[in-house]
Amino acid sequence: MKMKQSGDWIGYTYRVLDAFPFVQGVLYYSAVESGDWGADRGELQPTRFILAVGKPEKDARMLSRDDAAFFPVEEAFVDEGVLYWVFRPLSGNLLAHRLVQSGSLPIGEVRRLLSAVFSHARRLAPKGEYAVVDPLNILETTEGNIRFLYGGASGGLPGLEIPDVEKHWVFGIACLAFRLLTGQSPPEGAAIPPLRRYRGDIPAVWDGAIRQALASDPAARPSLAQLEAGLLKASGEAGGVPQEHGPAFAKPAKGNFPSPAVPGTAAGKDAERRSPSVTPFPAGADRIPGPGGVRRGAAPVPGAEKAAGTGLVPEGRKSPYPVSGEPPPSGSSDSRPFWKSKGLLAALVACIVVLAGLGGYHWLFADKDPADAKSSAVFDPDVEEDPEQAAEWYRQSVEAKKNKQIAQATLMGRKAVSADPGKREYYVHLAELYQMMGDYQSAILLLQEGVKRFPDDAELHDLLALYAYHVKDLKTAESASDRSVQLEPDNPTYLYHRGKIFIARKDLRTAAELIGEAVKRDSDNAVYHHDLAVILFRLGEIDRSIEHAEKAVQLNDSNEKYRMTLGLAHLKKRELLEKDSSLSAKEKKEKQRALAKKAYESFQAATKLNDRYSQAYYYEAMSRFYYGDLEKAKQAVERAIVLDSDRASYHYQLAVILTAQGKKSEAIKALEKAVKLEPGNDRYKKALAKLKSN
Repeated sequence: MKMKQSGDWIGYTYRVLDAFPFVQGVLYYSAVESGDWGADRGELQPTRFILAVGKPEKDARMLSRDDAAFFPVEEAFVDEGVLYWVFRPLSGNLLAHRLVQSGSLPIGEVRRLLSAVFSHARRLAPKGEYAVVDPLNILETTEGNIRFLYGGASGGLPGLEIPDVEKHWVFGIACLAFRLLTGQSPPEGAAIPPLRRYRGDIPAVWDGAIRQALASDPAARPSLAQLEAGLLKASGEAGGVPQEHGPAFAKPAKGNFPSPAVPGTAAGKDAERRSPSVTPFPAGADRIPGPGGVRRGAAPVPGAEKAAGTGLVPEGRKSPYPVSGEPPPSGSSDSRPFWKSKGLLAALVACIVVLAGLGGYHWLFADKDPADAKSSAVFDPDVEEDPEQAAEWYRQSVEAKKNKQIAQATLMGRKAVSADPGKREYYVHLAELYQMMGDYQSAILLLQEGVKRFPDDAELHDLLALYAYHVKDLKTAESASDRSVQLEPDNPTYLYHRGKIFIARKDLRTAAELIGEAVKRDSDNAVYHHDLAVILFRLGEIDRSIEHAEKAVQLNDSNEKYRMTLGLAHLKKRELLEKDSSLSAKEKKEKQRALAKKAYESFQAATKLNDRYSQAYYYEAMSRFYYGDLEKAKQAVERAIVLDSDRASYHYQLAVILTAQGKKSEAIKALEKAVKLEPGNDRYKKALAKLKSN
């Protein structure tokens, strides 16, 4: 099938504006040249996305698809031997739009998406219907649902000759899960490595289920029901105590809301090597914001307390989840993706999303001159200055945003700021819309223009710092944040944001000073206290860390992360007492036992808030061991192992407790498991050899 070029016609009605290779066939963005639309009245010409499916098979033109699973096709016809589907105006965003940046989705968001896909698969597979399970073929509607673009009855469409539909669904869902969790496609022509090598918070049961479903032999794959049970029965706890999850910040609301992104403490491999001591470790810069987010001055996001991470975002903005831009798998076989260029997919998705959202008049081409890209991202060159018309466009944009028509709102908002660039509120409004679409670069360019026109507007500088920080442009973020603090030196929000930037710069001392100043000005803010507690922990100021962690818990007692931070600070203080020569042995033992009790009480409280938080059970076991309650310590670590059996440190901790109980043979088995999981750990190997020799 030959790809049409811009200007070519499809069926004497649709004129091609652009063309994109798709998961099956070619996707055309076309102008509708028939019908009654008034160019003289300023109306936009109708456009449609049209999929050239390929050579028609059987009666493929007569589409009968499940509209709950597939995006509706308003017309199907054959032209010059090629079957075309004309989609209704796209309402929503392609899942691939979230894949063209970087990283991977939070566990909770992956679970939500997979649950929606399984819901469709359960309904379609028994009827012999299949959809290409690929982010480029998945549309996230404005109502929060997902629909596939290409798919239908197996054997009735090109690319859908599938002998075992159910096992093909299983393979496709596993590929999608692998990509959303790791940011990569499954390796081609090689054994599938453990997913937990890519990120530590992937539940062990997910790891095994996904790898089994990716088996090259369809007979070795689980059934659809088995895969669904394996993937959706695990809650996906976070892999550690509070830590840096990536660039996103804003003023946290007072009261009960999610934990901010802050540095954490020992939970990864370093913790396993040093266990049972407690040692802080630098936050991972590759983390990403978790689902939901705290809005500027807004109420908490329900249920976000237990998210794997938290992206703090300004009012009205929803934090996007960037994922990888790897290509989609073929719809006709179990072969790996035919797109190998991340840049090609990124360009394709950018064009599709922007064309669908903005009526086709906001073009993004890779070879565009940077200066042109800047002007086109800020002002519409076809719009003349007209304050009255700008006010009307702004009103329409606000109304569209209220109705969740974000693409239309963005189009109108850009026209408004172009027609009246002297209106400050237009910049704030449009920047928010760009953020909601995940287009941070356009927001940055817009706000850079805004601060030129309003150099003394602290909020505009702060917003610019926010978006620059999100894309890791720390130079721009620091400059803008510095200006916002200069303009309003007593604003705790701006001080807090500046502190976050210095955390990213690894200047913890300055970060502590800035967030400390924010605490002084807003002493009832749990987020500020908690962030400061963790920074002070990493600086070795444990007493001050405990003070602020206790205050965070007092202000928000329903956040398990705060409880974890407080417990770890107590454990660290207990450890430091070993070096205190001013205490007698008896005094030291009493103080250490009291601190161990405070620690296990904090960890136990965390497990009550989240009963699938394996690390909370692990540290509770460690604390109870120090306290001397061996039986309850054993129960706690066994619960941690049930939740996550692949962590070597958990088995090592079990061995320590069993040894103290005199259960040598059981302790040896636990140590052997630890060594098997982490064969390069000398600590585990030496402990095993010593225990066997005694």
